[in-house]
Amino acid sequence: MKFFTIGIYHRTESEFFGALEEAQIQLFCDIRRRRGIRGKQYAFGNSKLLQKRLDGMGIAYWHLPELAPTTAMVHRQDQIDGDSGISRRDRRVLSSEFVEEYKREILSEFDVDRFLHRLSQTKVEKVILFCLEREAAACHRSLVAEILQLRGFDIEHL
Repeated sequence: MKFFTIGIYHRTESEFFGALEEAQIQLFCDIRRRRGIRGKQYAFGNSKLLQKRLDGMGIAYWHLPELAPTTAMVHRQDQIDGDSGISRRDRRVLSSEFVEEYKREILSEFDVDRFLHRLSQTKVEKVILFCLEREAAACHRSLVAEILQLRGFDIEHL
């Protein structure tokens, strides 16, 4: 099994779905808490539209809100970004404070074995972790991917 990650910011709809098709993704794991996204250019990332498009492509969809950061974590990261003069959409890396808090509060509760067992029952070979930020290092999906990589899985950030 191989894992991929993808974000939506700074991508067109055709670029986004083209990347999924090219990578031959079979299972799409949405790790956002809120499955909506602001901005007309990203409407295709809103849950209902996204799921409909994925279904048409033959890609299964799982929502894993337990892997989403808390609202408080997101607000603290936004404050750090603001203090640095950058927007969430242009962030390149997560703050060390966010990383520590996410690992402590979210990943420590993540049952990787259960997740992998559930995946093994699907017979899929290519799984993608999805959130919003374009750069994997600017998003919590990179921290989830890191755990999977430590388990010996290949990770590719699209």
